[in-house]
Amino acid sequence: MLSLLSMNRAVIIVVGIIAAVLAGCLPVRAQVRRVSAGGFYSFKGCGLSVVFDTPEHFSRATILADFTGLLSGSHKEPGVQAGYWVLYPLARWDVFDDMSVRPYVGPGLQAGYVRDYDKGFGVVAALGAGAGFRADFSRRVSIDLGWTVSAGVHLQARNFHNTRVTVWQNGIYKIPLPELSILYRF
Repeated sequence: MLSLLSMNRAVIIVVGIIAAVLAGCLPVRAQVRRVSAGGFYSFKGCGLSVVFDTPEHFSRATILADFTGLLSGSHKEPGVQAGYWVLYPLARWDVFDDMSVRPYVGPGLQAGYVRDYDKGFGVVAALGAGAGFRADFSRRVSIDLGWTVSAGVHLQARNFHNTRVTVWQNGIYKIPLPELSILYRF
């Protein structure tokens, strides 16, 4: 019973820290031209994605249920993960009159309470890089297809005096898994 209570407190603390970090990262001073919001879909997890477009770049904040071990059936509970990415378009291609495509790259941050490759739940903090393509349609819909890599640490507390710190393997092992976002532009 005591471990369940301490785990719930840890989850609340991690979610609070994630919310505070994401709120502090929002482009308040930048000239936001438009905001897009929608779903985030991947074999890594599913969740919500919000994109802030500025003249120089676009910033993407995501919060998702982490699927490590769920799809294979080895685990039953998802983790929670959040990320913030600053993505710089490399070009703009007008494919049709009503569609343009922008390839992009950029750095990012990730944090959460997730299960790592073969370990139990723990707190993760990582720096990363992302790349992909974003298609903007004239009907206020955008489709984003990208890939991310993250290097970070996974902290797994067994009790108060025994904390295991390891490299977060899922940030690297899951590079080939694509991430799809379908967004509505407001």
